[in-house]
Amino acid sequence: MRHWLAAAALLLAPVSGAGAEDAAGAPALREAMSGLFVVVPTDPVSGAAMMEVVRSADGASRREVVVAFLDAGDAAATATAAGLGDRAEGRLLNAGELFAIAGGDVVWRTSADNAVLVNGDATHPPAFYVVNTAGDPLTQPIEGRDRIVFYVDALAADAARVAAENKLSAAGQPAPLSVIAADLASLIDGVRSGDAKDVYFASSPTVIIWAAQWEQGARLIRDFKGK
Repeated sequence: MRHWLAAAALLLAPVSGAGAEDAAGAPALREAMSGLFVVVPTDPVSGAAMMEVVRSADGASRREVVVAFLDAGDAAATATAAGLGDRAEGRLLNAGELFAIAGGDVVWRTSADNAVLVNGDATHPPAFYVVNTAGDPLTQPIEGRDRIVFYVDALAADAARVAAENKLSAAGQPAPLSVIAADLASLIDGVRSGDAKDVYFASSPTVIIWAAQWEQGARLIRDFKGK
């Protein structure tokens, strides 16, 4: 697996709002991401978010990009390994709002467990969805219409598969279902262009757990406690 950045290359810097208007894209992206929340390790004193240095393909230029953690455990481990454990709060942000604020310049980061299932690259995360034997994606009624749920956590997707199979069996229509992985970045582009419709992104269970711990007073992401 590819390592992320060494601790010396991890920075805390303000999230820039430049280009936010252009990056916000179609309202469909905000709608698709309405249920997707991420963890952004943040210095509570300066309000600066953890950034990653990204270089151009030719290496001639570089820029700092905000890092959005899809998995709270990964956020805790990464911030601690970078020496930021004592001062990095695990701020929770809606992914669609962050995308707009950052002008689309976001590094989405998944856990090693999810990355290894696809390409092994934590900064090119997958999004998992459930399909039937014909390869058609299952839909769920969300906010008044049927939508395809994409999970940023493989275990959550598999739990959804099992639940759907049980529901079919209870209805007297047993059928095997499967979990398929898509590329998150490509899917986001598809939603923005209109090629991917009726998409709904679901938060990782670890982020939901961290949200509950935040409500109970936890702040430093290093204090995250998973199941």
